[in-house]
Amino acid sequence: MHSGHFNALRQAKELCETLVVGVIKSDAIAKAKGPPIMTDEERLSLASACKWVDEVVIQETYDPTIE
Repeated sequence: MHSGHFNALRQAKELCETLVVGVIKSDAIAKAKGPPIMTDEERLSLASACKWVDEVVIQETYDPTIE
């Protein structure tokens, strides 16, 4: 994650009461973009620690749907 991601989370939180963030699994990232830099656990920890994030869910695919 970089400052642009955090800024997007901050802006998203201004639009809702509860912000749920999806963390994409490493295998899906590898298929879409190449080898990930962080592990699943590291990405989950980073997203969970963000002060604007209320809940974190695991995303199985790189292009999730609203369902």
